[in-house]
Amino acid sequence: MLYMYEAHGVTLGMVGIGGLFVMGGGYLPGTASQALGALSVLLASVNVAGGFVITKRMLNMFKSNRFPQSPIIHPNQIV
Repeated sequence: MLYMYEAHGVTLGMVGIGGLFVMGGGYLPGTASQALGALSVLLASVNVAGGFVITKRMLNMFKSNRFPQSPIIHPNQIV
């Protein structure tokens, strides 16, 4: 699946990686800059994940419904 807004995705990737560098590899942020770095990583990852969800929904709008999938028949179901 392609991320349609590539420039936006690259920018968010750079923000996320920059936030990881600012965090410094500790478990909990010790300074305000580390806390802001952790927040930037969180927001960038949520935004990228949301971009993939929106892209999938937009691509599903262009799918053809000419061949709908057949219903699933369970073994105990009488046809």
